[in-house]
Amino acid sequence: MPEAKLQVPDFKQIARGFKAVSDSVNRRVMRSAISAGATEIKKAVRKKAPESRKTGTRDLWSASTKAKRADASKNSPLKQSLVTKPSSKWRNSAKLAEKGIIGASVGHDYKIAPHSHLIEDGHELYAWSSDSSGYWVPGTKYFSEGQQAGASAAHSKIVSKARDRFEAEVAKAFKKEQKKRNG
Repeated sequence: MPEAKLQVPDFKQIARGFKAVSDSVNRRVMRSAISAGATEIKKAVRKKAPESRKTGTRDLWSASTKAKRADASKNSPLKQSLVTKPSSKWRNSAKLAEKGIIGASVGHDYKIAPHSHLIEDGHELYAWSSDSSGYWVPGTKYFSEGQQAGASAAHSKIVSKARDRFEAEVAKAFKKEQKKRNG
């Protein structure tokens, strides 16, 4: 299954500020920023995902298939299956957390679109039989292209979100400290 992973253990630009705050605040800021970057990647991949109504595949369907799928939603299952998974849900998440790695992966939910890897990488055609037709259906590489297209937007979103969230956390801590002093 194609998957994009974003892992940014630290930002050199704001690392000095993170040292002044607690680890929990640091993790909250980073989780929020990484999640925002993963959302940008997901948007770019979703734009690149092929749809049968746009590629002409729908025109090749039989009349019965067209009738079955007439009431289906206009959203492609391929687009609907794109999900973001935070690093806390990955296998070995405890080991990653110990190392200070905060990340998010973008990929397909296999229950919704089990065919996503076939569309991305291509596959051999088996048409109405268990025998190979000898024809190779080329992959579209939509996921790889979307990942590359969204990389710069994701990077800028991560940086801006980290700055904004960090400023908000500092303001929150300052208000809390003022409240303690005043009574």
